[in-house]
Amino acid sequence: MAPSLHTAYECSLEEVLCLILNFCHLLVPPGHDEAVSLLLANGVPVDPLNYRGTPLHGAAAMDQDQALKILLEHGADPNRILQHVLSPLTLAYCARSLKCMKLLVEADADVNFNSPRGKPVLMMAVDNGLTDIVKYLLEVGADPNIHGRESSIFA
Repeated sequence: MAPSLHTAYECSLEEVLCLILNFCHLLVPPGHDEAVSLLLANGVPVDPLNYRGTPLHGAAAMDQDQALKILLEHGADPNRILQHVLSPLTLAYCARSLKCMKLLVEADADVNFNSPRGKPVLMMAVDNGLTDIVKYLLEVGADPNIHGRESSIFA
């Protein structure tokens, strides 16, 4: 578990850099993704996890496609699940970011991930009438026969 920002002064340099990278989606405005590249080039782990997820989760949730692309290029796991429920693809869907979803799928994100507490992304998109996302997911192999649970936390 990563330290909180207010205790960063008690941490090693690597822990502070991981903390900064983990909150990059809040600290680095879109268009300033060179900060993400610089941190990763200097050995900061690409997938530090805390209760908010990984930097990839944050980039997907905030529709930061350039940061997401950089993280994927440095080996971020597109299938890392947060709290047994949230995949980066699910968060990209929640942000309605088809651009981020495409980057994640290109990096082998599981389009059929079925959360124990919800529905697959395809079914959420169907329920919400997001035709462009439905078409894309079907094109890349999402299975329309996986329905998940009836009570979705996202729909």
